[in-house]
Amino acid sequence: MKTKLLPVILTVLFGFLCVNSVFCEELTITTYYPSPYGSYKELRAQRMGIGDNYSNTSSYCWDGTCTQTVGSDADLVIEGNLGVSTVTPTEKLDISEGNIRLSDGYSIGFGSSSTDTFISGSTASHALAFYTNSNARMAINSSGYVGIGTASPAAALHVAGEARITGVSSDGTGKIVCIKSDGNLGTCAASSITTSGCTCD
Repeated sequence: MKTKLLPVILTVLFGFLCVNSVFCEELTITTYYPSPYGSYKELRAQRMGIGDNYSNTSSYCWDGTCTQTVGSDADLVIEGNLGVSTVTPTEKLDISEGNIRLSDGYSIGFGSSSTDTFISGSTASHALAFYTNSNARMAINSSGYVGIGTASPAAALHVAGEARITGVSSDGTGKIVCIKSDGNLGTCAASSITTSGCTCD
């Protein structure tokens, strides 16, 4: 009965006010009792907080009248895990059977500053760069060249700065780096080098 009586009472009340007022506006009110669970074709909101805590307007709000003020740039805040194409998200963002696409020139950042440590890609130059402490540390350009210590590699592997190799078969003192027959790196004594090469072990 509550679902039927309330619209009737409101219709009579606002109908009376409309007749006795100079200005009249149409007012539509839809009520549900009790509020149902269901699917909606469209759901629109200027801002939304999702989660047991974020849905509590006395604790979280945008207007500064509660315990914790939500940032003005945050149109959507989610307390738990967000799943895309999955109903069992195990991380803050869990994507199943899909890809992530960023617009040209945007990046994935780590920490509180998005310009400190991040990965940046470009569809214009078809390059990928890795930054730490706001400096480019490694880059892959459109030719597939890999640069370490430089964002502009000029060879398949371009190292700007010192390099160290460990795990070789013997002490590297007085030796040079060579490539063994299996494709792995090794060393040979500088004094043993001939025009035909050296024994790389």
